[in-house]
Amino acid sequence: MRALTTPGALQALAAHPTAGVCLMHSRGDPSTMQTLAHYGDVVEDVATFLAKRYQAACAAGIAAERIALDPGYGFAKTMEHSVALLARQADLLSHLAAAGVHRPLLAGLSRKGTVGRLTGRPVEQRLAGSLAAALLAAQRGARILRVHDVAQTLDVLKVWQGVEQASHETIAIGLGANLGDARATLAWALQQLQAHPRVTLQQVSSLYRTRPVDAEGPDYLNAVALLHTSLEPEALLKLLQALEQQAGRERPYRNAPRTLDLDLLLYGQRVLNSPTLTLPHPRMHLRRFVLEPLAEVAPHLQVPSKGSAISLQQEQAADQPVQGVDCIDGLNWWRADLVPVRTGR
Repeated sequence: MRALTTPGALQALAAHPTAGVCLMHSRGDPSTMQTLAHYGDVVEDVATFLAKRYQAACAAGIAAERIALDPGYGFAKTMEHSVALLARQADLLSHLAAAGVHRPLLAGLSRKGTVGRLTGRPVEQRLAGSLAAALLAAQRGARILRVHDVAQTLDVLKVWQGVEQASHETIAIGLGANLGDARATLAWALQQLQAHPRVTLQQVSSLYRTRPVDAEGPDYLNAVALLHTSLEPEALLKLLQALEQQAGRERPYRNAPRTLDLDLLLYGQRVLNSPTLTLPHPRMHLRRFVLEPLAEVAPHLQVPSKGSAISLQQEQAADQPVQGVDCIDGLNWWRADLVPVRTGR
């Protein structure tokens, strides 16, 4: 509840390198918190607090991948404050992103007093209100929900996600690296995408080792990820390029070895040719290191004007039988608990 502000708390948690951490906004203690519910702009104030506590945790040696954030619905907040936070939760995440914080947000509204005051229901009759609040929080970017009624909440989320998936375009991202700890860097990039409030990671291929094509240097590690996003193609490209930069990518010459390469391969069936982005990726149908993992996770996905992923993969396998593209690990290779922690540059 104190977001590790108690003296020594940061250091104690840093000494346990596998423990997850949830930093929650609050003020005072249970006996005083409601007397301290005064804010200029509650969204900006909560975002500023969470960003500072996140930075303090990282400085103490707690890996960013271990941290989740909680705006503390109902803690040192009036009903109006909690409603404003929920209504503007996407703004809260934008404020955090502007401060360089891209971590999952936890929302705990189940059976809270805010739900009771909005509905006029006692705590034992707040199921419908709690489900509505959970759905609104998830729609506005929360990645973790604290709930009492797990099965009912899951049903609500499954219906919402089913409708969302039917209405969203499937996007394919190609990942590659051949410098440094390539496996950990690729896993880090996927975890950053998974934590982004406007990205939903759908599926990740197995991990492949491939020989460089038209280039020198060590073998690459490659994978493909499928995702949905509310970001338009150019905005998604900027996000991918920002992650490449954070991973230390340099471009001294064409096809140089790299710490991280994130290619926007497909954005649904869109065809685009702008000064900064071509869709579909102009060479993806010629690259086995793209087609092998893509055909694994989406064999029938159509590449506009080229054909399905599986048909293209089969064509390239026949044309390039000696090119080394070897599957070296299964579908869960990128999970945070299975790869080394990446601490950044």
